[in-house]
Amino acid sequence: LYDHEAFGFRSDEMAELMDGKYMGIGLSKSVKVLEDDGGKCCPFVVADVKRSAFHADGQNLLDKISQMSVFFDHRTGTSSFSVALSSRPDFLKSILQIIKGLYVTTLYGKKKTFPIGGIGAAANALRFKSANGSHYTIEQYFKKHYNIQLKCPGLFTVSERHKPHSYYPVELLSVAPSQRVTQQQQTPDDVAALIRASATLPQHRLNETKVMKNALGIAPGNPFLERAGINVEKEFTKVIGRILSAPTIVYGGSGKATVNNCKWIWDRAQFLRPAKLLNWAVCVTLTQGDLQRVPVKSYIERIENRCRSHGMQVATVSEVFYLKRQNYDGVKVGSITIVVIRHTFVDLNRSSCRLFFLK
Repeated sequence: LYDHEAFGFRSDEMAELMDGKYMGIGLSKSVKVLEDDGGKCCPFVVADVKRSAFHADGQNLLDKISQMSVFFDHRTGTSSFSVALSSRPDFLKSILQIIKGLYVTTLYGKKKTFPIGGIGAAANALRFKSANGSHYTIEQYFKKHYNIQLKCPGLFTVSERHKPHSYYPVELLSVAPSQRVTQQQQTPDDVAALIRASATLPQHRLNETKVMKNALGIAPGNPFLERAGINVEKEFTKVIGRILSAPTIVYGGSGKATVNNCKWIWDRAQFLRPAKLLNWAVCVTLTQGDLQRVPVKSYIERIENRCRSHGMQVATVSEVFYLKRQNYDGVKVGSITIVVIRHTFVDLNRSSCRLFFLK
């Protein structure tokens, strides 16, 4: 809707967005074949209110860039935009993310609309050869042919998507109307604002959907639908809702746990198919300071008891290794030693040895 207030929607329901964007409200609609109350299949119009981000229509591209969130100082509430700052590689990357693919219209000569493909050098530095063989910078060309003196000649230029060698000054372009913000052009703040605005109560959402469908003429008495032989009912079709029972979790020993709001208690339950841990070792990679405050042996005993309480067969740990040097070389040597000891266990016990690292 271009004027949402005319249909009862308040402006405070539309969150403010940065980067020269605004939040609009509309309706997603489709026609599907579904079952009615009598079990018969018939076509339904499926509608749902939807909020999306749009680029501000007709805004000067320079103004849009200067209002971007990358230049916004939350402490002062002002923009720190400058030509020098916008030329930094990290800022150029953020700017290109928002304006790439954006359709813009020229503000000089014969109007031309095109999608932005990339960013070029500054208007006072980028040179090209004209049709008569003369060489100009972008700034000189516009001064000579259009008598336009650029306000920000040191600012980067933008190129066409389908003509990558055609460059335009940012200040002589405006945003073409009715452009939805693409997923690539969205920022995390945009996504969070849209989610918050869309989180409404079911009854309020139903009323919003009724207002939107009537605004679009999806209602009885629409002359265009009647001429096509389509009759739309006034009220929504009601369906019966069902609450599915919560699943039951089955553990070993015929133990069961009831799920309550996707949560359940299983501290005393045993695994359905518990594993065996009969030959294993522990490598401690703690620093000397951590070793003084962390009871390693007590922690290992807790692991063993925890596993046994869930039905696992766990033997007492075979060996506990401590790294002598807590650096890259110490870890490297420790790894080699562990491998050798592991092979020793294999030779002596003829079974695999599992290693656990405590960090």
